[in-house]
Amino acid sequence: MLPVVLIHGYKYDPTASNEHNPHTTIFRDWRKQLKDFHVVDYGWFSVPFSLRNLLNAWSNGHYNTYRWAWELAKKESDNLVNVIKNVGECNLIAHSLGTRVALQAIKKGANVHTALFFNGAEYSNTAANIAELSQTKFHNMYVHEDDVLKKVGRFAPPFFGDDIFIGQAGLKIHLNNWRDYHLDSKQTQLWGKERGYDLRGDNPDSIGDHWYSHTWLPNWELYRDILTEKGS
Repeated sequence: MLPVVLIHGYKYDPTASNEHNPHTTIFRDWRKQLKDFHVVDYGWFSVPFSLRNLLNAWSNGHYNTYRWAWELAKKESDNLVNVIKNVGECNLIAHSLGTRVALQAIKKGANVHTALFFNGAEYSNTAANIAELSQTKFHNMYVHEDDVLKKVGRFAPPFFGDDIFIGQAGLKIHLNNWRDYHLDSKQTQLWGKERGYDLRGDNPDSIGDHWYSHTWLPNWELYRDILTEKGS
């Protein structure tokens, strides 16, 4: 099996000694679901909220930390390209703003066989433009009622227009190498049930559906099958 590169989203710092360190939080949880895979953690500074980071965002010309993280995500793709050069052909998993890092790296030629996205914080038009020129196979898990993406979308450029994040609605066009999975739709859940998957994207106990795509552990049955090309 190909190695799997893991990419987190907003509000992490791989040098932190608290809950903002992805290696002791989100990556640790994902690794438990990927025990049979060779996994490479890719941590990047995605601006955990603090007064210090807010001041740094201002000094870098951004009025909030998300706008700064949005810019850093694009720049971070250069480092990811170099990491993947060392890893070789790989699959990857990216959540939220990590999908922006991943897509920009793929645009720059990163050798990614399969990209698995959770609640992606990149715009549909941008993702489509990159994917249609790529040999990568994309599997995009989206949740229409993702309250976090609805809110942070107000802080990401542009502030106007009809584009929407891939984590809320998938692509607007059909591409042969891109597949969307609407996790909080009954149709997708029925499709999953017929194939032995218990898929969910909506957490009935919380309005914050942004993380449920990967914290609802039965979803990982499908994810593992996608990474081994057993999913259909």
